[in-house]
Amino acid sequence: MRRKTLQTLLVLALVALAALLRRPDAFFQPQFFVEDGAVFFKQDYERGASAIWTTYAGYLHLIPRLIAFFASAFPLELRPRVYTHSCLAVLWAITAWTMRERIALPYRPAFALAPMLIPIGPFIYLHLTNIQWFTAIVLLLSLVQRPATSYRQAAFDTLTCLLVGLTGPFSIVALALSPMRLWIHGFRKLDLPFYLSLAVCAMVQATLLLTASSSKGGSFHHVTAKFLGLQGARYLMGDGVANLMTPFQLSGVALLLVACLAFIVLASQDMKKLATFFFASASLVFVVGLYRSSGEVPKVNAFHSGIRYMFLPHLCVTYILLLGLSSGRLGRWLSAPLLLLASVASATTFTMPTPEDLHFERYCDDIRAGKPVTVPLLHEGWSMTLNSARTKPSPH
Repeated sequence: MRRKTLQTLLVLALVALAALLRRPDAFFQPQFFVEDGAVFFKQDYERGASAIWTTYAGYLHLIPRLIAFFASAFPLELRPRVYTHSCLAVLWAITAWTMRERIALPYRPAFALAPMLIPIGPFIYLHLTNIQWFTAIVLLLSLVQRPATSYRQAAFDTLTCLLVGLTGPFSIVALALSPMRLWIHGFRKLDLPFYLSLAVCAMVQATLLLTASSSKGGSFHHVTAKFLGLQGARYLMGDGVANLMTPFQLSGVALLLVACLAFIVLASQDMKKLATFFFASASLVFVVGLYRSSGEVPKVNAFHSGIRYMFLPHLCVTYILLLGLSSGRLGRWLSAPLLLLASVASATTFTMPTPEDLHFERYCDDIRAGKPVTVPLLHEGWSMTLNSARTKPSPH
C-alpha cells in the first residue's frame, strides 16, 4: 500500500477519533437534534422523496435531505444512529477530498484535521442540522485546488460543486470569491463547467432566499468592539479566560490580524495568494454571519455551544496560521505560538457533556401505528409532532 494511502487512512482514523471525543453521546446515545427531527426526519416521514427539494430557512439542504431519505430504509429506532454515522461519513469524504494531490497546501494532513480540532464547541459536530458548515469547506478549497487536467477531473469538480452548492447558501459566498481563483490559477477551459455549476447553485439559492417569506434578514446592531474582541480572545484563550479579560479582548483580534497580514506580506508568491484568499474568505463569511445571526449571536455562548456562524471564520484563520508555518522563520515564530494557544483553547471544551437520553425508541411503536405523537428533541423547547390529523405519513 502506498505511503500516501496509508497517510490518508491514518488521517481518517484521527477524524473518527476526534469525532468520538467531541461527541461521545452521538455514538453511544444518538438522538435527534432540533432540525434533524423537526425538519429532516419529519418532512421525509410525511413527504417521502418530495422532501428532498423542500426548502428550509429559505434555501435547499440537498445532502441532509438525501441522508434522511436514505435513512428511511432503516427501522425507526435506528434513524438517529444512521443520521450520526452518515454525518461521520460526510466528514470522512471531506477529509479524503482534502487529502488529494490537487489540494496544493503544505502540511495537508493538518489542513484535513483542522475542522475537527479548531477552538469551537463540540455541539456543531455530527448533526445533519450543521453539516452544511462542513460541506462549505469543499466549496472554499475548490477555489484554490489545482485546475482540472482532464475531462474526468472536470466532471468530478462539477458534480461535487452541484452536490455541495445546493447544500446551504455558501455557493453564493463561493461565487463572490471565485475571481480569486482566476488570480491564483488563471483561466483554464476545463474549469468552465465548475464555474457554471457554481453560478447555477448560487443563483438557485439566492433566488430561493430572496423569494422565501420565512427567510430571516439581519442587521449589525449587535456588533460592538467588545463583541468582536471576544471572538478573537475565545479563539486564542478559550471562553473562560476570554470573559475575564474584558479590557484586553481586542488584543486577541489585533494579534490575529497582525499575524495574518504578516503572512501575506512575508510569504512566497504562492503562499501569499493562498493566505490572501483565506483572509478574504474569513472576512466575508464573518461579516455575512454577523448580519444573518443578529438575533442569535449576542444570546449564545459561541465557544461552548459551538455556534455555527463562527466555524468557517475560525477555520480560515487556522488555515492562515498553518500557511504561516511555511513562511520562513519569522512566519513560524508567529504562527506556532498562536496555533498552540488555539489548541489549548480548543482542549478546554473539546468534549460535549452527555445530554439527557430522551428515549426516541419509546415513541416508535406509536409512530408506526399512526397515532398522533409529540416527540421531544435534543434541545430545550424543541419537539416534533407526527401523525397529526392534518398530515398523512409517506408509506416508506
